Amino acid sequence: MNPCIMVTMMASGLLFLLTVSDAERTLYHAQGHQGPNSYKFGYDTGPGQGYNRQFRHEERDDYGVIHGKYGYFDKYGKPIVVHYRAHPYHGFEVLKGGAGY
Repeated sequence: MNPCIMVTMMASGLLFLLTVSDAERTLYHAQGHQGPNSYKFGYDTGPGQGYNRQFRHEERDDYGVIHGKYGYFDKYGKPIVVHYRAHPYHGFEVLKGGAGY
């Protein structure tokens, strides 16, 4: 299947969604959804628990605090996920890491 690009206008920003080869990979980005300094983006390299699958989701609110998670599936199909937060004054903090979503 051919790649498809969808661009959707939101009330206060723009959302981009890119899907490649029938929902195997996804990429998105939105800006201004919670104020002028906010954004969110993410990607997923494919469905299931396949070899080398990776994903990430990150969101910044209008106060400058970033929340996110990233991860991959190990060679046994087990998801390894790290949840994090980055505050403009308090710095980077891992909230939860390891196996599972």
